[in-house]
Amino acid sequence: MKLEQLEKPKQVGLSKRGLDAAVELVRRAIEDGATPGAVVLVARRGQIVVEEALGRMTYDEDAEPVRRDTMYDLASLTKVIVTTTL
Repeated sequence: MKLEQLEKPKQVGLSKRGLDAAVELVRRAIEDGATPGAVVLVARRGQIVVEEALGRMTYDEDAEPVRRDTMYDLASLTKVIVTTTL
């Protein structure tokens, strides 16, 4: 789903320009090798305004592309987020 196809950002009080910048930031991180892929999902007021799959599942050239329904295990992020916050 591309932002250009959506009118929802404005309807829920978000900036299309800001959302485009967020997706571009993730796209650049993938190009720079910070991660092989990601799913960007932004929702507000119960409406999904951005849902985009970017990159691949691993760094291998023949790796499967990430899909919008790709699930990531975020369990190990809890320690980092809580420790950093504290």
